[in-house]
Amino acid sequence: MGPAVSVLQFRRAQGVRHPGAPGGPPAPRPLPHPPPVLPGSGRVTVPRDPRHRLGRASEALAADFLRRHGYRILERNYRAACGEVDLVAEDGDCVVFVEVKARRTAACGDPREAVTPRKQRQVVRTAECFLQERGWLHREVRFDVLAVSLDGEAARVEHIPWAFDADCRG
Repeated sequence: MGPAVSVLQFRRAQGVRHPGAPGGPPAPRPLPHPPPVLPGSGRVTVPRDPRHRLGRASEALAADFLRRHGYRILERNYRAACGEVDLVAEDGDCVVFVEVKARRTAACGDPREAVTPRKQRQVVRTAECFLQERGWLHREVRFDVLAVSLDGEAARVEHIPWAFDADCRG
C-alpha cells in the first residue's frame, strides 16, 4: 500500500462573506465628497470636534501672524515619536518652535497657562527630534507661545517669545 493520505474537508465559513461577493455585504462606496487634505501632508484630516476645529483655526491664525511678522513657516503640526509641535518657523537664523493655545472665553483661563511644564518638556523633546532629523543641532533655538483668544468674530493673538527654554524643569 501507498502512503496514508490525509483528507481535508473545507466547510463554508459561517456568517463571513466578502464585500461585493454574491450574498455578501455590498462593496464599499466612495465618499460623495473627497475629505479635506492638508497641503503638503498627503494625509486626510477631518475635524473631529469643535475643540479640534478651534485648534486648527488658531494654528492657521498663528501661522499667518508669524508670516506677517517676517517668520518663515517650516512645518505645521510636526509629529515625531516623542510628540507634536504646532508650528516650526525660522526667525532669521533661529529655529522657533511654537506652541499655539486658544480659548473661546476668558472663563476657560489664560491660554498661556495651558502650556504646562510637562507640555514644555514634550515640546523640547520633539524639537530635539526635528533638529536631529535635519542635522541642525548646531542651530540657535527658541520656544515661543502664541496665545489666541477668540471672542465672537474677533481674534486676539499674543506672541510670547522665549516663553520657556530647553532646560525646563517643571
